[in-house]
Amino acid sequence: MLKKSIVTFLISLLLFTNTEFAQTNDNDKNIGQTFLSDVNHFFYTGREIATQPLQYSSSDWLTFAAVVGGTALLFTVDQNIREFAQENQTSTKDKIFGIDKYYGSGYTALFTAGLYGVGLFTGESGIRKLGLHASEALIYAGIITTVLKVIIGRRRPYAGDDHL
Repeated sequence: MLKKSIVTFLISLLLFTNTEFAQTNDNDKNIGQTFLSDVNHFFYTGREIATQPLQYSSSDWLTFAAVVGGTALLFTVDQNIREFAQENQTSTKDKIFGIDKYYGSGYTALFTAGLYGVGLFTGESGIRKLGLHASEALIYAGIITTVLKVIIGRRRPYAGDDHL
C-alpha cells in the first residue's frame, strides 16, 4: 500500500506540475553541469549549517541556552515517561505512532533521491530543487542528530539506561 501511494504521488507530481516549474526548467544546462552545481550547493549548505553558530546574536544564544536547559530538565523525568508509555501501550496506539517508522527508514531517502532524479532528468528545476533541499535536510539532520546523541550519550528507551 505504501509503495502504491509513493508511486501515485510521484506520477501526480509529474502530471500536475504547475507552470511555474515548467518555466524554470534546466534546458539550458546539461545534466552533468546541473548535478555538479547541486553537489556544490549541498556542500555549501553544510558549511553554512556548521558555521551558523558563529553568527549567533546574544538573543540566539539565549534561546539556545533555554532549549538546552529545558532538554536537560526533561532528562530528569526519563524513567517516569518510559514507565508511563510502557504501562499505557495498546495496539491502537502502536498503529497510530507506527507512522514514524517510515520517516527513519530507507523509504524517505529513496523518496527524496527519487524526487531529485525525476527533476534532474526531466529538466524540471522546481522538482529537482525540492528533492535537493529535502535530501539536504534529511542528511544534515541525520548527521547532527547522530553527533549529538554520541556527545550527549543518549540511547533509545528500549536500549537500557538513559546514558552510555
